[in-house]
Amino acid sequence: MLFLEFSCDFSDVVVSPIIAIYGEITTTETCVVSPHGDWVHVTVSVENRDTSYVIGKFHSNRTFGEPASLDRFNASISSTNTEIVVYLSLDLQAPTTDMCLWDGIFTFSCSITMNDTIPTRVYNGSQIFITAPISDVTIDSNVHYNEGDKMTFNCSSKGDPNHSIVYTELVNGSTVLQTIPGPDFSSGYNYTSDNNCLADIQWSGDSPNPLTTDQNDVIVRCTVKNTLLNEIRTSEKRLNVSVVGCVQDRSDPTEQRVNPNLTLVYFLGLRWVYFDFIRVDPEKSQSKSKVNPEWAQRVNPVRSTPLKADANYTRAGITGGTMNK
Repeated sequence: MLFLEFSCDFSDVVVSPIIAIYGEITTTETCVVSPHGDWVHVTVSVENRDTSYVIGKFHSNRTFGEPASLDRFNASISSTNTEIVVYLSLDLQAPTTDMCLWDGIFTFSCSITMNDTIPTRVYNGSQIFITAPISDVTIDSNVHYNEGDKMTFNCSSKGDPNHSIVYTELVNGSTVLQTIPGPDFSSGYNYTSDNNCLADIQWSGDSPNPLTTDQNDVIVRCTVKNTLLNEIRTSEKRLNVSVVGCVQDRSDPTEQRVNPNLTLVYFLGLRWVYFDFIRVDPEKSQSKSKVNPEWAQRVNPVRSTPLKADANYTRAGITGGTMNK
């Protein structure tokens, strides 16, 4: 707000809000004063509720003084022939526990006193905002779902609940398919000075509708936005949605495979003998099968005695029993 006490010479006082960050020293160009006419001094004040501290005074003879001190605050000035620029610094390194509640309790103002017959003053001010940056955004690792399942998500972060909004997005490529709003964290938190006044923020949810295979490879993205810093951080996972009962064949099509019906029946002289058996009706195989003597001689050249087979075996197939020499 701009306050003007009657003056024959008019001056401009333009202010910018201060956004300070826990764990850092923040220096902001807070005021630009443009005098029009003779002036006496420019003052910089910080107010804490009903108490005001004049932490800087710049005189027309270009001298600067600090009438009062306020812990963690510091003012400085640069000037030209046409304007006076005021800088305000706030040191929030290694904050104490009570400092975690400083957001919103301080304001600042700049004023210029004109050298009139009746001294007049023009001043303007704004609020001092204090926040914590976003860090450690995470999402759970559950990515495998069947068609018809509900997708679930668990998100967490560290940040400033008072100035943060959270939401979850379903994204396909560059297209946002759906946005699921998160809860409001603006109250109910107890802050400590540990980790620069950061608070744990957690939220969870699920998809409004069951998943379909069209949502395979869709990205689920947890998003945290600090509205003061206009800062966004995310964490995401990619869904794997399968058809129920369907197993995807991921084997190498060029890989050599062995016929499962190809059965080892005899080994001799470092040679393996295989048969491709076909199941047959046992009622149609009542007679005792005979082994071709030429085949037996070829397989068993050392001993000419042919292999014997039970009645349940035929050359065409096998239904049970054992095979003996």
